[in-house]
Amino acid sequence: MRRSLGIQPGAFVLSYLGSLGTWYMLPEMMRFFKVLLQTKPEAIFLFITADEPAMVRNEALQHGVPEHRCIVRKAARNEVPVMASVSDVSIFFIKPLFSKKASSPTKMGELMSLGIPLICNDNVGDVEAILRDGGNGVLMSQFDDAACTKAIAALDAVLQADPQLNMKCALKHYSLQDGVKRYLGVYEQL
Repeated sequence: MRRSLGIQPGAFVLSYLGSLGTWYMLPEMMRFFKVLLQTKPEAIFLFITADEPAMVRNEALQHGVPEHRCIVRKAARNEVPVMASVSDVSIFFIKPLFSKKASSPTKMGELMSLGIPLICNDNVGDVEAILRDGGNGVLMSQFDDAACTKAIAALDAVLQADPQLNMKCALKHYSLQDGVKRYLGVYEQL
């Protein structure tokens, strides 16, 4: 898959999965990637999205990120796991608005079930609680260069952790069977 995406062997791959619409903080994620390039100049930012590649190119240009360091690919649902599997780590920043306090990003469960560590922000739904409950990743609350540098420094430990941590945590929090049992329990109590 790396070869088909044009990713060189040994390149560090930061990925983003899903739409880049209203709630997602593309400028802050691109800033993070720009800071990451200072320590990992071979890094690639892979966007697995159906959104227009021009959106990513424009943001890269505004941040001084070389266009060839960003790859934008659309993937059918059945292609997502294989394409995402090239990721060393995946990132998503969601605007920490009041309406997002009751939000749970689907991409989090999808990525964790693949064993992929995450970089995400706190103050969004159950993101922080799930990562602290056995998941593997880095939480951020600020997005300036200093915060990005600190998060990047924490990546070494994250990358050395067993991918099973995220897989087990995903199963605990996102299991369809458990979800069905929980909903049934609520209905039975009513």
